[in-house]
Amino acid sequence: MKRLPSFLVIGAQKAGTTTLHDWLRQQPDVCLPSIKETHFFNLDERYHLGIDWYLRQFPECGNGAVVGEISPAYLFFEAVPLRIKKDIDSPKFIIIFRDPIDRAWSHYLMSLGRGHETLPFIEALLAEEDRLSVSDNRFALFHHSYVARGKYCEQVKRYKRVFPASEFLYIKFNDLFSEKEGFETYKKICSFIDIKSAPEIADRNKKSNQASTSRSLFLRDFLYKSSWRSVRRTMGGLLGHSIRIKIKRGIEKLNLTTLRKDDFKKPADIPEPILNTLRNEILELEDITGLDLHDWMT
Repeated sequence: MKRLPSFLVIGAQKAGTTTLHDWLRQQPDVCLPSIKETHFFNLDERYHLGIDWYLRQFPECGNGAVVGEISPAYLFFEAVPLRIKKDIDSPKFIIIFRDPIDRAWSHYLMSLGRGHETLPFIEALLAEEDRLSVSDNRFALFHHSYVARGKYCEQVKRYKRVFPASEFLYIKFNDLFSEKEGFETYKKICSFIDIKSAPEIADRNKKSNQASTSRSLFLRDFLYKSSWRSVRRTMGGLLGHSIRIKIKRGIEKLNLTTLRKDDFKKPADIPEPILNTLRNEILELEDITGLDLHDWMT
């Protein structure tokens, strides 16, 4: 019988969760969904398919396996904590935090690369509030929430209110991927979720989902543009969910080329009101999590 997750990595988006997923998949006693990010708890159309659909996204797991899911959208969307609570009483939660400006820049590059963004970075930041304020803002919430997703404090508080008895592990993106502290941080994650296999098993040299650009604009638009949605649905209707996602991600991988560090340089002139808002967030997040975030204040 398939089991519900005992741990969830709920965020943040663009904070290394894909790489962590690939590392944990190498641990023999970790059981993750066949496809990363089921989006079950944050997408209405998936959630309405029911818990049996969710369980079908997991492979058969051994009795000693630790079952979990890594889905960074879960941190941001408001309905998710109560939905999780309905089906999973008190899971362990892991949250990886990234400097909000670095996170916003990485998010922007992803939206730009997928054809969802046409504005320069600073203009996109300034347009964000108006974009998110429209009544039907689902597209903007997914693709233009550059600053909003970096306002971590209320997102964490939502989970703490709903899951007062749950254990939370807070991780800094910088620590997880630093040469000096990366392995110890990964060991901490493995211990937190009760993995018995040695953390050394995972090849941590692989870094997934790095900033990329599309080789073919036609393939990019086919994968992501709404004008192709009906064609994708028709083709997808002939396949199962997992197979459809695997094909999509396979095409995406072939179509992407990783950006060099000098290809895009993050602008330095972030508007002061945005910086002040995020500085206040960082100070409060230190109090909530106990993390030392002083290096984010520069």
